[in-house]
Amino acid sequence: EKPEVEIPAKKAVPMEVQLKLHTTWLRNILLPAQPQGSERLQLDVDAAFKRTNTQALINCSVGRPDDEQHTIFAGHKLNPGIAFEYDYLHPIAPDAPKVSGVVAHKLRLMRHFGIYSVVVHDCFWSKLTDDQKDEQVVVLRTKLGYIHDKAMEDSAVRDHRQSRHRPSPPNTGLPYTSEIHPIPEQQRATTKK
Repeated sequence: EKPEVEIPAKKAVPMEVQLKLHTTWLRNILLPAQPQGSERLQLDVDAAFKRTNTQALINCSVGRPDDEQHTIFAGHKLNPGIAFEYDYLHPIAPDAPKVSGVVAHKLRLMRHFGIYSVVVHDCFWSKLTDDQKDEQVVVLRTKLGYIHDKAMEDSAVRDHRQSRHRPSPPNTGLPYTSEIHPIPEQQRATTKK
């Protein structure tokens, strides 16, 4: 049962403080508390999400919609109802990964909650280049029906993982900037010397 003061207590704490506590919990406590070495794989996939402008919540709680407090955390959660899990254990046979017990248990629970789960195996992911990783993320987004939430992108409280994707600069040998500023004649003359 809920305590009688739960809702007034939540309303008494400003949203900025709640957000700061939540992000501190996710990034500084929950992420390092994972089995040693697994956070490297998760952060590597998170970097691929950033490069492809994929909105993904790291270590997001999942569960039934009617539960206020969820006890299962997905490695990454995307819209609509897509979860990424990470298996860093090495397979018994080369290139024949089998999902580890804890991850398999989480996948069964997520399936029960109506969440489609994807497992990223470290033995395959670590062999890819950054371009291949980005391509895999884009292919998975397409196959899973990922929906980019424009309201989330435009919201005032924006997490650093949801910043706008900037395309790679053309290979011209010049420094890249998204804004074009004309160079005054005086500066042009001094740069030529």
